[in-house]
Amino acid sequence: MKNLYDMIQIIPRAFNRLFISPIIRVSCTKCGSCVKIGRNARIYGVKNLILGSDVSIGERATIMCTRAKVKIGDHVMFGPNVTIITGGHRTDLVGRYMTTVTRRPGHNLWVTTGSELMQLSCAALQSVAVRSLRRARS
Repeated sequence: MKNLYDMIQIIPRAFNRLFISPIIRVSCTKCGSCVKIGRNARIYGVKNLILGSDVSIGERATIMCTRAKVKIGDHVMFGPNVTIITGGHRTDLVGRYMTTVTRRPGHNLWVTTGSELMQLSCAALQSVAVRSLRRARS
């Protein structure tokens, strides 16, 4: 039975690799080399997505960037079920609209399963996120 299951999984994986991922990569504002997008990833506002090189987006990831840009740097790996939502804004920038705010997960970033990047959280270089990142208040 295990072999049957493995054979059945080949079809959706091939469909994602041959059709879905290339369409997403071409539709992005900018896309680097060696970008892998997992199955069942949902990207809303793909025209606002900028992907660096060596980026891996895990299965069932959700990226909502319909109002502001999401820039993902080089050498970034997202685990499954990661959510990135734009739309949060800094309160110290009077007169700026949410659509002018840009989300920037840094370079060499590893975001693990089920993490959420929301409200202008910014992951630092060489970091590993194991819980939801939230904007720290002083």
